[in-house]
Amino acid sequence: MSRFVVGRFDVIEPQHGTETAEEWASGKMGYVDPYDAVFMYQVIEHLTDPLLVVQAIRRAVKPNGYFVCSTPSTRSLECWLLGKRWDAYDRPDHRHWFNPTSLRLLLWYAGFTRVTVYHQRVVKHVRGPKWFTTLLGCLVAALRLSSRVTVVARP
Repeated sequence: MSRFVVGRFDVIEPQHGTETAEEWASGKMGYVDPYDAVFMYQVIEHLTDPLLVVQAIRRAVKPNGYFVCSTPSTRSLECWLLGKRWDAYDRPDHRHWFNPTSLRLLLWYAGFTRVTVYHQRVVKHVRGPKWFTTLLGCLVAALRLSSRVTVVARP
């Protein structure tokens, strides 16, 4: 289940019939106090208009706040090897696909100036001993070819 979290206690869950991220971003929810941090875990690829939402998040984050976003990356070893069979491509509810460069550009265009990309040690489609998958995950992350990235952005 995807969640769009806009604060410690505020959670928007589109699957449950409450407000969507786009409605929040377009201002239909009224004024919000600035947040110290906003987290999006596996959400941005599902949005109709990710730029609108990220711009609203930029306005909602305090000047010294954080925006943390995690999403599948098309610049991954698994994407290259599996092609259209890769999980993120195979999901009909994914409307956008990102890589580290496109995420940086989106965040920069939305007003975030300090962006750090972290490559997660995720290797979903490889089976084997724990030591092997861990080692492979570390190698893929070190080569910046992991199937999931997390960005930390600051205004």
